[in-house]
Amino acid sequence: MTRILVIEDETQILNDMVYLLQEENYEVEGVVNGADGLQLAKKYVPDLIICDIMLPDMNGYKILEELRQHPETASIPLLFVTALGSREDVRRGMNLGADDYLVKPFQPAELLNAIRSRIARQESITGDFKRLLEDMRGNLRLALPHEFRTPLMSILGYSELLLDDEHPTEPHQIRPMLETIYRSGARLNHLVENYLLLTQLELGRGQFNPELLSQKLSLNSSVRILNLEFQQAAKRHHRESDAHIEAVGAAIAISDIHLHKVLAELVDNAFKFSESGTAVTVTTTTRSGNWTIVIADRGRGMTALQIKQLGEYVQFERELYEQQGIGLGFTVARRLLELYNARIDIRSEPKVGTTLYVQIPLVNPTP
Repeated sequence: MTRILVIEDETQILNDMVYLLQEENYEVEGVVNGADGLQLAKKYVPDLIICDIMLPDMNGYKILEELRQHPETASIPLLFVTALGSREDVRRGMNLGADDYLVKPFQPAELLNAIRSRIARQESITGDFKRLLEDMRGNLRLALPHEFRTPLMSILGYSELLLDDEHPTEPHQIRPMLETIYRSGARLNHLVENYLLLTQLELGRGQFNPELLSQKLSLNSSVRILNLEFQQAAKRHHRESDAHIEAVGAAIAISDIHLHKVLAELVDNAFKFSESGTAVTVTTTTRSGNWTIVIADRGRGMTALQIKQLGEYVQFERELYEQQGIGLGFTVARRLLELYNARIDIRSEPKVGTTLYVQIPLVNPTP
């Protein structure tokens, strides 16, 4: 049975809505103030919340902000009912994440239609999410064994050699073995971290601190992060001579933590999937309200079908290449950018190379 929480300070209206919804076979709880509503929402976890804006202890906007900050209530659809019907009031509610808006007085049929619409939409989203998880599980079952097994075999193999008392390892052989063990452990750690982050991203914005998502970066900070991640990736792959960057920063709407992560994954792929001795270049432009980062390599490239499959956790041409990774880093980068209304566009041609266009909104774009 669908559970609905009604937060309304006018007792008669509250009682009328509770009675109406119970008659429609909904499971309903009603409260007359915001504090009790927030507490009950966390305990009751309803399928839908109907909330008045003008409440005695806190307004509906504050309630909505509080709900969106907690994982257990962040994705609950919220329907505002209020006597405030100006365009500004509607826009404010929608910007905060309200799902619908009814202006008093309204007819019972209007309320019921709005509820059915919200619940149907939520069920559709839930169904899409379940299908996504099933697709992920299927592809991950195929890809995960190799991704974990390769570094684990290196760790176990070299550890066994170092612990072998009957055939002691020569001193000059120890450091290379330890370096391989460290790299393999770091690869495993990176893989696990990406899976955990992707889980948060698939669950939605409610999994992240709103203060983090509202951060901005200055011109100097954005270009510093870009240069740092590009240089570090080139160094990891021993490709310093292949790395070429001409970048100018911009004030952009993204947190430093997430920009670091996005760039680390994308530039690492550019080096990973291109041969040593071929150029990897990064340039930037500022236009159409975005700071665009262009990352280009002269690697193996991709077909149109492979571009479409990016993020579906499949490995391309495994029989031809010793390829590490299953597209998880790219998926994490793309999902992070979506949190900020940013995007990635891809142009690629097999045996020619791949170019990524990362577009991040400017803080104060020029009209």
